[in-house]
Amino acid sequence: MMKFFKIRSNPVNLARLVLLWIIWSYSAVSLAFGPTLALPGPDTDLRMSAPRAVATGTTINLYWNSVAAARNYLLQYRDGSGAWQSSSDSYYGTSTSWTNVPNIVNRTYRMRACISGCGEWSSASNSITTSPTAPSITMPTTDTDGSYSLSWSSISSASRYEVQGESKGTIYSGSSRSLTRTNPSGSYSYKVRACNIEGCSAYSSTKTIAVKIKPGVPSLTLASTDADGTYTVSWGSVSLATSYELDGEQKGIIYSGSSRSKARTNPSGSYSYKVRACNSYGCSAYSGSKTIAVKIKPGVPALTVASTDADGTYTVSWGSVSLATSYELDGEQKGIIYSGSSRSKTRTNPSGSYSYKVRACNSYGCSAYSGSKTIAVKIKPGVPALTVASTDLDGTYSVSWSSVSLATSYELDGEQKGIIYSGSSRSKTRTNPSGNYSYKVRACNSYGCSAYSGSKTITVEIKPGVPSLTLASTDLDGTYSVSWGSVSVATSYELDGEQKGIIYSGSSRSLTRTNPSGGYSYKVRACNSFGCSAYSSTKTIAVNIKPGVPSLTLASSDADGTYSVSWGSVSFATSYELDGEQKGIIYSGSSRSVSRTNEDGSYSYKVRACNSLGCSAYSPIKTILVQIVPSAPAKPITKLGDGVGKYDVLWSSVTSATYYELHSIEQGMIYSGALLNYSITVSAGNHDYKVRACNNYGCSGYSAVATLTASNTFVRYQHTDMLGTPIMETDANGGVISRSVYEPFGKRLGGEKEGIGYTGHLQDTDLGLTYMQARYYDPLIGRFYSNDPIGALGHDNTVHGFNRYAYANNNPYKYIDPDGEAGQLVVANGAGIGGTMMCGPVCGGIAWLGGLAVTTWALNEAVDALSDGEGATDEEIFNSDNPDDGTAGKPLTQKEREEFWKKYKSENDDYECWRCGYKSDDKDEFEVGHRNKPRSEGGTKHEDNLRCEGTTCNRSAGNRGKPKTTCQDKKGCS
Repeated sequence: MMKFFKIRSNPVNLARLVLLWIIWSYSAVSLAFGPTLALPGPDTDLRMSAPRAVATGTTINLYWNSVAAARNYLLQYRDGSGAWQSSSDSYYGTSTSWTNVPNIVNRTYRMRACISGCGEWSSASNSITTSPTAPSITMPTTDTDGSYSLSWSSISSASRYEVQGESKGTIYSGSSRSLTRTNPSGSYSYKVRACNIEGCSAYSSTKTIAVKIKPGVPSLTLASTDADGTYTVSWGSVSLATSYELDGEQKGIIYSGSSRSKARTNPSGSYSYKVRACNSYGCSAYSGSKTIAVKIKPGVPALTVASTDADGTYTVSWGSVSLATSYELDGEQKGIIYSGSSRSKTRTNPSGSYSYKVRACNSYGCSAYSGSKTIAVKIKPGVPALTVASTDLDGTYSVSWSSVSLATSYELDGEQKGIIYSGSSRSKTRTNPSGNYSYKVRACNSYGCSAYSGSKTITVEIKPGVPSLTLASTDLDGTYSVSWGSVSVATSYELDGEQKGIIYSGSSRSLTRTNPSGGYSYKVRACNSFGCSAYSSTKTIAVNIKPGVPSLTLASSDADGTYSVSWGSVSFATSYELDGEQKGIIYSGSSRSVSRTNEDGSYSYKVRACNSLGCSAYSPIKTILVQIVPSAPAKPITKLGDGVGKYDVLWSSVTSATYYELHSIEQGMIYSGALLNYSITVSAGNHDYKVRACNNYGCSGYSAVATLTASNTFVRYQHTDMLGTPIMETDANGGVISRSVYEPFGKRLGGEKEGIGYTGHLQDTDLGLTYMQARYYDPLIGRFYSNDPIGALGHDNTVHGFNRYAYANNNPYKYIDPDGEAGQLVVANGAGIGGTMMCGPVCGGIAWLGGLAVTTWALNEAVDALSDGEGATDEEIFNSDNPDDGTAGKPLTQKEREEFWKKYKSENDDYECWRCGYKSDDKDEFEVGHRNKPRSEGGTKHEDNLRCEGTTCNRSAGNRGKPKTTCQDKKGCS
């Protein structure tokens, strides 16, 4: 809802209203007696130009040009093309504002000026839109299937909505007022805000939904029958299930857990089951019930029968089986040859092969048959006699044996290989290397084999074979091993190589050699008591020695950013490679040290040595911590401050310094902080000061000493306009201390200021009035608060004195009232009432020197304001026009504006236009401007591009880059 300007409720304002009624009533009566008041006539021009509206978030500022004769102004507004609505208040001055006015869309304003009557309405202002209010969000608190919707209320001024939630930030931005989400079980929070071209509202209150999805019904799997009493009940996997519950056997839940099957063991009978899936949010419905019929037949009995028999009579037997009442024996290719409760049966048969199997039976049926087993009835032959020589010298020899009755074949076992011959022959020729070989033999027929004969051994003694040589093709350190394989019956080995003949003879199978770079060839042979083998094939190794690992030397810390990395000399090295700073190899050459320069940080290095054959491994990593202590500042300077005995000590900034310490030779440290200046109050005499720069790593040495010679006398110049009103104060160096701008009837723009003000009179800031000696004057309404003590006859022109509350004959451009009794004509000679203030220890206060001071002509000239980019460095221009900045061409948000003003005010006492130098303590006269590159041309939000800029300069500059009219020209920035 629109908020309008209201007059402050205090006694002075109430008195103003009463006085206005008396004055204008009295003026109306006096008109009957003649034209005694200097009031505007009916032809007075009250036309107004269109006001200008500025919306920032939910704050609206309205500005209009003043009409010289106007007493007050009336206001109308409308939204879009709707009807005009009138404000119930009257407005004074040239601006007003409303705060916390959301949801305004395309609002325009118009105004008209009034005296006793009112002029025409002005044309409409530009249209404005303010930020919307926050919408309310609607959503369920719980959901059981993972899909749900959220919606929010409509905001009339919103063009889109932004939804944040699910710990993902913004999940939706658009014009819709509802959103469907699908999520697994969990807790999800959401909030929404409305946005338009002016910005976004605050977020709505957060609402949370709990998604609790129960699992589906699992499928049950169960056989319809079982024959042994042990069976498995199983079920399918269900999404989201964490456990399952199996109900059955008329016992309720017989299993609860994460498994998807359950083995059951039960006696014969009928058993039913059903299953359901569960998680932390509950359980599904049960599956359909399934039933199994348990009919237990006896188990399979174990059959026992000998594998062979030599006399034709043998026993077939079987084990006892639970639940069995009888057994059935099947065999001899005759079917069931026995049925009864006995567990054995004796059989008599001639030579041959006979198979048997057995099963157990009860009233439910019979088990499966046991595995079939076979018995062979047969007569084996006798044991043959073995013949073999005790020794052999060439590796080829014969093994033979005697003939045995009934044998049809013989089997020879030997050489630790098992049976190496089977057949009807009675001898076998063998060929083997040197060694001991044992043999045994047995006779066989169709019924089997006899026992083996006694074992006999032959010793074969031959020379060893050629060993295999093992040698690397290359070596990098000059020390390597030559080795060879073991050879059977070898007792020693001979190694020939290096063009030296036999360099080793012994039982070892390896030899370590150390040689300089070069090519070396080797061959080896095996020997025993019977002689030596031939040499192996020759193998050659190339020795290529790389240099060793150098030792790295590096300080652990550095205070100036420049340090040396060095390393030791290494034999065979022709160059070195230094790796570091996360850049890979940063140096390659023959030097053994490198100088590095880096900013604050931690830097690691490793080095290796190289030659034509390769490089060594890297040295262990070493790290240096760079912590740059700032350098000493230049000698500080001193200058007069603002007050008796007050001075400013200033010093230059130092790279990497975060704060400075100012020391007085008399008092020690008197300041520590980030500023580059410090104000002091001292007595007359000489005072010495020095400064040093510091950061987290330490402080620099002190600067040269600066000596301040204090006289405790200061000069301040006050500059007035032709009415005697102070409009500017400067110090002895010509620096501007303050500026003031007044409306025609004496209201000071930017707020009231204590001390000498309008036309040289004292300003009473407690009352908001001007003390003019004989009576108080109110610059807001342009009238005195009490009647004229000298009456109409006391004036040179009695007409001017008839209205005893009027100020300066109602013409403040030509008249002043020095004592509050009568107006005096101002001589327009360019001189103003002013003077110079000087104070010292002898005056006990402030003394005025001089009487009339001629106003400086430069104050009346137009100020040559700075244009875009004027005086900026290349770096500042780059930061203001960097397309990769991410903020180029984007408008400032309300939060960014607030942060700018907060930082600016923490560093400055007043607001100052960077273009023209106009100062004021009224923030409403200033805007955040672009110093080097306007936003419309791609300017960034970098701090180098943002400045405090007077509204007049900002509007006048536009996109031309230089203002035609400055704040100084208008004596204000409103």
